[in-house]
Amino acid sequence: MLTPNGFAVVNTSNLALVDSLGTVQGSRWEKYLELRSQVIDLETSLAEEWFSPELMSALRSENLRGDLTEKRKEIVKQVKAQAVGYLRSGPFNSRRLADTVNYIRLNESDFVKWHKSETAKLFAPPIFRN
Repeated sequence: MLTPNGFAVVNTSNLALVDSLGTVQGSRWEKYLELRSQVIDLETSLAEEWFSPELMSALRSENLRGDLTEKRKEIVKQVKAQAVGYLRSGPFNSRRLADTVNYIRLNESDFVKWHKSETAKLFAPPIFRN
């Protein structure tokens, strides 16, 4: 389904999103519509603070086409885990997010857009000079 920013990285095109949260009170369809917009907001936050809008946009497109590489599938898996975890119990897991960013940092050739982004600069270690 289209969103204002394209497609969600987390698969919001079916009711599996609802099922991933366990038992639901009321209409699954209504819950799906509610969760879908929440996931899009969560992904936007993750993009701005951790993964960059550029990388998230690329992951959305690749996920839609079904041509994610194994390393990029791992990032999609982590984004999904963060979104579902947030919906279940609250804040993002910052330790896991830091590990995921380190994975991106260590695989520069697979995540060129991230490395060229403003978001990547947030994770650049300071350089101290005497």
